[in-house]
Amino acid sequence: MLHLRDIMTTDIVTVSPDLPVREAIEILLRHHVSGAPVVAGGHVLGVITSYDLLGVPTSDHGSETLADPPDAWTERDAAGVPAQWEIEVPLPGEFFRDPEVFGGAEVPAWVEGTDAPLDPEQEEVVVADVMSHAIHSLPPEASVAAAADCLRRLAVHRVLVMECGRLLGIVSSMDIATAVAEERLVDATDEAAVPA
Repeated sequence: MLHLRDIMTTDIVTVSPDLPVREAIEILLRHHVSGAPVVAGGHVLGVITSYDLLGVPTSDHGSETLADPPDAWTERDAAGVPAQWEIEVPLPGEFFRDPEVFGGAEVPAWVEGTDAPLDPEQEEVVVADVMSHAIHSLPPEASVAAAADCLRRLAVHRVLVMECGRLLGIVSSMDIATAVAEERLVDATDEAAVPA
């Protein structure tokens, strides 16, 4: 049986609760991850995800947030398929660099950490203001199947691997998909039981 300790990522990207959201976004982009544990004093306080960060207001939208899509996103074609699904899928991260997605907002400058104007409220927003306080964790000896079930039931993309309150690693849905694709979940005893 494959355990979380066998597939977990141990090179963990973490952020502190007092980190400005602009810097948190830059860290997630730099490390090509969609979320990170929030850690202070060696204790896990929660998790911040790109979804959490999309709700932060920008000066280009006034009271809107990045989580509020333009009206064009609700348009559907005759078959009922949302219009945005008919475009080519961009490279990872390109979605956030497309000014059309956010109604002409200068998202590239904002994401890349330049001096683009921010909503005055955003200047004050830190990770602790938008992070999730829910900590979904499993011990390192938990099975990969148990982690997959946890991700499915909770509708999340990562589970923290913890033991005695200490963060040891992270297992993401991609880690599980990789293990499945590499056929690492197949038990040798199961293979012997399958007739040829």
